[in-house]
Amino acid sequence: MASLWRVRTAITGGGGGNQVSTQFFETTAGSAQDAADSVRAFWSDAAALIANNYQFQVEPVVYVIDSTTGQATGTVSTSTASVTGGSTAVMLPNANQGLVRYHTGVFTAGRELIGKIFVPGPVQDYNNDGLPSSSYKSTLTTAGSNLGNSGPPDMVIYSRTHHVYAPAGLATVWNEWAILRSRRT
Repeated sequence: MASLWRVRTAITGGGGGNQVSTQFFETTAGSAQDAADSVRAFWSDAAALIANNYQFQVEPVVYVIDSTTGQATGTVSTSTASVTGGSTAVMLPNANQGLVRYHTGVFTAGRELIGKIFVPGPVQDYNNDGLPSSSYKSTLTTAGSNLGNSGPPDMVIYSRTHHVYAPAGLATVWNEWAILRSRRT
């Protein structure tokens, strides 16, 4: 049995109700606090791109997950401060979001295991004729790379369907605005 830490961020303040973002980390090095701090640093690095009505709170309870079953086996208490979006510019429609992708090069059931982080609250200042501007993509790529390479602990991409995981690969930002219709809680 391999264990993973599941770190969740509660996202509030935007339209469409509360949201959640989930990342996983290996438990072989570092601590659950280190994992929570890495996720908070990601949101802090991206804050300038996000409308100031959004708040990101890394949840204080990090769950220990059995990677072979997907079931929680324990909890670890952490503490992190919330992050508030830093832009006062006009927000794009709620459906628009930035998208950081992590390719792992690992295939299961004929598909590559790819991690995604949707970043809500983009603003007009970073919109270039209906596409994310180069400065938006550059800043978000840096934030995503810092998170993916922040270990220990190492961030991993975990398939809850197939119960496999792989190290987060190179962070890339999609060239279009992404749309996420729902977030799991």
